[in-house]
Amino acid sequence: MVTILRVIRNNLNVNFLINDEFSYSDLMKVINDLKKNGLIRDFLGKLELTSIGLSELNRLEQELKFGNIEKLIIPDYKYFIDKIGVNDVYLP
Repeated sequence: MVTILRVIRNNLNVNFLINDEFSYSDLMKVINDLKKNGLIRDFLGKLELTSIGLSELNRLEQELKFGNIEKLIIPDYKYFIDKIGVNDVYLP
């Protein structure tokens, strides 16, 4: 949810979040839930954060201790790998 809120805050295209981790339907479900909860709104075909959404994003960033990192750095989930054991060897 933090990633989606950050993308909307920075006026980026949410379609680049569609990859191995997020399908189109999953992304649309989350966006609809955010609209229902009043965190974002659709204004003239453009998604934007409401004041509630902005305060929630700030709270989540503080809770997750993001600090003052660059606001446009968003993890690319398709390059994440599953955690392996200490004695396992990773072979790509």
